Amino acid sequence: MKKYFIIFLLTSFFKGFTTLTAAGLNSNQIINNAGQVVQVDVTEKPNQSMVEKLPVNNMGEVEHSTLSNFNHPVDRTVKDVIKVVNNSNQYALTGSRQGSTINILLMEEVPGSIYHYKTALDNLSLSYTFVTSWSSLNTSLTGGTSWDLVIVNSYANYPSSSHLTALNSYLTNGGKLIFADWAVYNFTSHALFSSLGVSYSSDFTTPKNFSAVSSSHALFTNPNTVSDFNYDQNQYHRDGEIMNVLSGATQLAAFDGYSSSGAIVLNSAKTGIFNAFQSVNFNRDDDSDGKLDMIELLENEIALILDLTPPTISSVALASNNSTIAVTFSEAVYNATGGSGALEAADFAFSISGGTASLSSATPTSISASGNVYTLGIGISGTPNGAETLTVNPVDNGVYDAAGNEASTSQSNNTATLNDKLPATITGVSLASTNATIAVTFSEAVYNATGGS
Repeated sequence: MKKYFIIFLLTSFFKGFTTLTAAGLNSNQIINNAGQVVQVDVTEKPNQSMVEKLPVNNMGEVEHSTLSNFNHPVDRTVKDVIKVVNNSNQYALTGSRQGSTINILLMEEVPGSIYHYKTALDNLSLSYTFVTSWSSLNTSLTGGTSWDLVIVNSYANYPSSSHLTALNSYLTNGGKLIFADWAVYNFTSHALFSSLGVSYSSDFTTPKNFSAVSSSHALFTNPNTVSDFNYDQNQYHRDGEIMNVLSGATQLAAFDGYSSSGAIVLNSAKTGIFNAFQSVNFNRDDDSDGKLDMIELLENEIALILDLTPPTISSVALASNNSTIAVTFSEAVYNATGGSGALEAADFAFSISGGTASLSSATPTSISASGNVYTLGIGISGTPNGAETLTVNPVDNGVYDAAGNEASTSQSNNTATLNDKLPATITGVSLASTNATIAVTFSEAVYNATGGS
């Protein structure tokens, strides 16, 4: 691995971020692998699972490295990354990118500056543009920036129909939107709501508790496990809506006593989430994990709509003759970013432990696909005795989802025990002294029919 060395001086700290400078460079620039001067994102050290810590000396030497599984939420598409570790154990991250930094526009217009969506974005280390009025939202939305996500949470002033029209245009032209507004009752026929997968039924003036329709859905498990939401405040007069869920949309949560209501709805395109409640009224931590349940939910909504979750192996199924293993992924996968490239055998790796058989090759001998299921050929040397554990994993830089998230090279639900194909053998005989009987010992339990009977 080629190394370049630049001496960095630690100059300042601001909100936990470190500014690094180098001779001839501005404080927010660094030199990448190609020798180009590029902008620097500086962040606290990511989790160990995201990036291994590199050895550096006390001069802050820089090492160029390719990261195979870098999923930091600020820019999950960073691959070729320069890393700088200072005495505060922080990293500067930059380099060639396969996509741009996520652009998020947030409008929260709530009493008491109780900005739950803002807190959720901060917790996820996502940068954003923050406005607090419909007019500022509209200016930012129509100002030419390509927004990856727009979040609207209004609990104070009326929007205009033109504001909703601008949001609908953004959403129906490929944008992603999380939306909550106390004044839906005043715009019941607006096209935005059908684009979000809902239609208006009625509003309510006292907040309502709600819960997950299916607690196993990713909205309630990633990155937080939470499924029940109980209000503790009643800030204003109108506190939400009973909404019908349109055909093709997904009802994710329902209000207590209104089982068919769309307390949370995901539209059919999976690009819009409608929240029929006002988050400011929910400030409880009923699961006692130190974080408000509502904040956990909003973090999950953001992760779901942006698709920050890498694909995983959800199950495997071994053929009875041990010749193939069917690997099922949690979503559609590809062997390149951008949702392109069919998986190849070389995108997987086998390992085996225990028993008497071994692998003739760690790479599958064949591959075929049906939807998200990939059937891999297994090259086995020797005869399995049923004590072998076969493990399958994606290789480094091998498997991606449509959003560019790379599958980890260490998975769960990815092992199978080989079927016993080693015939029973006689391991010993013992003749009675009278020659009337002979005791025959087999290597394992035996039967006079297949199926262990």
